[in-house]
Amino acid sequence: MKYECKLCALTILDSEFLSAPSPFDPEDILHACPQCKQVSDGFEHLCDIEGCRGYVSCGFPVPQEFQKQLKTKYLHACIKHAKQYGF
Repeated sequence: MKYECKLCALTILDSEFLSAPSPFDPEDILHACPQCKQVSDGFEHLCDIEGCRGYVSCGFPVPQEFQKQLKTKYLHACIKHAKQYGF
């Protein structure tokens, strides 16, 4: 999945987050932007479609006819791509 930092607008993949145990709850993990190091402003989940920077509005099983093209059986999509691919 990909995300956008709300502070600096960097696009971040799951594997690129900085992670550390929370000083407030040792069982919790904090995730930070690798560019600006912010934690508190949060991140927006971006559409799974390559090149799209729309924010995710829903997730749904991909209709069979689009699975090969999209290389997935489940899609997190912005409203534009949700309508395009059958939600």
